[in-house]
This record gives sequence, C-alpha cells and structure tokens, in this order.
Amino acid sequence: MNNEYISRPLWSPSSERKKDLFWLDKNEITIEESLLFNDYLISQIKSLDLSIYPELGNSYKQLEFIFNIKEENTLLVNGADGGIRAMFLGLPEKFEVITLDPTFAMINIYPKNLSKKLTSIQYEYYNSSTKININKIIKTIAESKDFPFVIIATPDSPTGAILSKDEIKKIIDSVERRNGIFLIDATYALFNGLDYLLEIIELIKKSKSCVLTSSFSKFPGLAGARLGFLTGSQLIINQIRNMRPMYEIGALQSRILESVLLEWSSCLNIIEKIRGNKKELEQILNRYSPEILTTYGNFTLFRSNKILDSSLETLCYYRKSFSCNCLKDFSRLSTPPKEFLNKLKLILKS
Repeated sequence: MNNEYISRPLWSPSSERKKDLFWLDKNEITIEESLLFNDYLISQIKSLDLSIYPELGNSYKQLEFIFNIKEENTLLVNGADGGIRAMFLGLPEKFEVITLDPTFAMINIYPKNLSKKLTSIQYEYYNSSTKININKIIKTIAESKDFPFVIIATPDSPTGAILSKDEIKKIIDSVERRNGIFLIDATYALFNGLDYLLEIIELIKKSKSCVLTSSFSKFPGLAGARLGFLTGSQLIINQIRNMRPMYEIGALQSRILESVLLEWSSCLNIIEKIRGNKKELEQILNRYSPEILTTYGNFTLFRSNKILDSSLETLCYYRKSFSCNCLKDFSRLSTPPKEFLNKLKLILKS
C-alpha cells in the first residue's frame, strides 16, 4: 500500500458554517450582483429539467461561440476539479507529475492516491508577491525520468501568482520536447481579463501536448453547480472522452450553463464588480495590515494583527495564517460583498 495515501474525509462529521457570518474562507463568490444573477438563473430552470436526461449540443455550441473551442476538442466536466480528475484517470499509466506548491489541494491528492511520482516546485516570496521560478520548472521537466505531466494553475490559489504568456510558451516547448502533457488550470484566469484567458486558449490549441481546464465557480459564481470544461489537444481529449460517463453533466447543470453563456456580458460585469470590491477591501486593510500581497484571484492575502483578527472574527469565516514558507503568517479573505465592506469599516472605526 502507498504510505502516502491520503484518506478522503466523510461529510457527516464536518460542522456546517453559520449562516449569520460571511463565508469568506473558500474563495466562493457571494457578492450581491452574483446572487442576483443566480436568482435569474433559477428562474430559467423548468420542472422538466429535473425529469429528463441532458441534451448537451447547445451547451457545446455556446462554449464554442464564447471561447472559440470546438466540441471535438472540448469536454464538459464537474468543475475544474472534475477536469483534473479526468486527466489523471484517463492518461497512460507511467508519468511523473510536476506541480507547484502550494496549489489547489486535489492536484497533489490525486497523484499520491494513484501512487504516481510527484515533484513539487516551491513558490518563492519576493517583494510582496509570490513568484514562480520558471527555470526550475523547465529543469525539472527536462530531468524527469518518465514522461512529464505538468499541472499549473494561473492564477494559482492560494498564492495568487500568475504565469505570463511567454512563460506558458516556454513550458509548452519544454513539455513537447519530452512528449509530455501540460494541463493549465484556468479557474481564476478571468480575473486577469478575458483577453488573458482567450490568449491561453489560443496557445494550447496550437499544441498536441496541452489541455486547459476551467470552471464557472469563480465566474460568475457558481461553485455549487459544479460546471467546468476541458479543452485542448484533440488527441488527449479523445482519450479522456473514451472514459466519460454516459452524460458529462446533468440536464439541470446544462440549463444553467446555457443561461450563463447567453448572458455572458452579465458575467463579465460581475467580474468587474468583484475586482472593484477587492480593491476596496485592500484599501481598508492597508490602513491596518503591515503587508498585502499582489494577487490575481478573487481573494486577498494580508498580514493580520490583533485589531484585524478581532474585527474579522465577529463578521466572517476566513483563512488564518498559512504555514507554508512563501505565505507564512499571511491570512486570506475571499472578495466580499458590499455589505461586509460596510460592516468592516464600521467595526474598525469603533
């Protein structure tokens, strides 16, 4: 048995978060504009959607219209996590996983529980931001004994770090030289702009070794719907599709996705509202926190203190004091709704 096997938790023993506190600990989108949009989405659901099997043709057509990705190069999945899991289960048996650390937890859990070799490259803290050492990534790919399976989120969580277009190109070239695979997790990419996400998609479309996974959990804020997609190399997507379930997603999910993509401009407006709320939060924190990191997701990393902790604990759930080297003693707040911002300002003034 693999000594590093990570047991997956049962749900029953876990405690529910209290409804009277703001939930700002898991990077969920709970701003007012997103919840209003979700009310609209609910109004589009019909009782028939619960009774029928899904017909997914329109969902794929709308994905093609928004992201310029063809159905033969795309597969709907249950959130970006579903895309990551599908890649692990659908790839050949022998590969070395190369990731960054810290990153989305499941990126490390899947290879450990599948007894795959895992190499993690540490993020580095520098000048109020976390940095990726691209040279270390290239060197690790070049020295991998089995074919490399590189998984990098951009922007990443929890660091908020981002890959530039040139850095993505360098990794693609390096992976292709080793006949490997490069999976880009673009869950947070839209927070750096739609052009950034579309540029990444165009890069991976030119490669036989690249796939991108993304979700609608962060844009416009549908973490509970578990909606995502894989897109990229047709060779790889076909391999994954051969192992897909009868229906990639349910009819209810498909109805939500169709409504989201038909109102895509509303989604982009919500992203701008999130960015605005994040800026306002950081302006408030800047008066009390000794340091705020540069991040590109829907969250803020900051050094806390007694004043901030005592105020935040009365208002919300949030992630306190990371222990990893690059984020040591930093805390994290998901970008909050206006109601939270107003309450926080009042508490800090009192």
